[in-house]
Amino acid sequence: MNPSTSESSAEQKAAAEQRRLAAVRSTGLIGVEAGERIDRIARQAAQITGAPMALVSLIDEHRQWNPGVHGENAPREAPRGFSMCSAAIGSPEPFVIPDASKDPDWADMPGIASDPNVRFYAGQPIDDGEGNLIAVLCVIDVVPREADAELLQTLADLAVWARHELLAGRLAASTPATEEPAAPTATENDSASEERLQELERLQSLVVSTAAHELRTPLTVLRVHADLLAAAAAELGPEERASLDAITRAVTRLQDVSDGLVADLRGSAGGAEEALRRWLKLEDGSQRIRPGTDD
Repeated sequence: MNPSTSESSAEQKAAAEQRRLAAVRSTGLIGVEAGERIDRIARQAAQITGAPMALVSLIDEHRQWNPGVHGENAPREAPRGFSMCSAAIGSPEPFVIPDASKDPDWADMPGIASDPNVRFYAGQPIDDGEGNLIAVLCVIDVVPREADAELLQTLADLAVWARHELLAGRLAASTPATEEPAAPTATENDSASEERLQELERLQSLVVSTAAHELRTPLTVLRVHADLLAAAAAELGPEERASLDAITRAVTRLQDVSDGLVADLRGSAGGAEEALRRWLKLEDGSQRIRPGTDD
């Protein structure tokens, strides 16, 4: 290879990295705990994929900073040299490690050879719309796994949401209050509308799958146990039978709500919020039942 060509390539990579770092800094989220608005994205990623940990990570010069985290052992930051997200940020394609303990690049890294003993990693890079890969949405497990098409599609869909949240502060600050923004052209309007419609469709699909999982899974558990109790109803006292009848009626009602909600969401693009309000009339202080928890 010609030395001048090699130098030119290195300069281009260095310039691209500087542009990327500037885009990361422009989010204003490095070192900032953004709170629920980004944490909930990580939480949804973990719940839908069944992973104990999930992160929304920004990668700067020296570290991985996670404005969105979910999981007991999920860190808020990590050195970039030990970061799987740092490796993921190198390409717009999903980055998957099925079993880090058997991967020579990762097996001896902290957090893999020691607590929390990470095994599985799947990350979806997030760009800023200008070609800069600024962040990664990832899910992490302590057992080896394969990343199937459904898991990767979930990460891709949620990454659209994460991108909007990560860039929200930058977009708000990019237009000075005293400066009148230029009117978009018809072509720009059409392109923006089409992109927004595609995003809404992806998010609608995600809401449907989440609602089905969050409602139907615990309801199935309740119905199975109610049926077991009903099979022994003859051995129950009057108060126990009355409680069983109340549980059965409540489960039946919630099953109707669940089926109606999911059907309504599937049938009305962009109507998620309205459908949720119509079907779920929860009183203040009520809590959702999450599968796999004892709370």
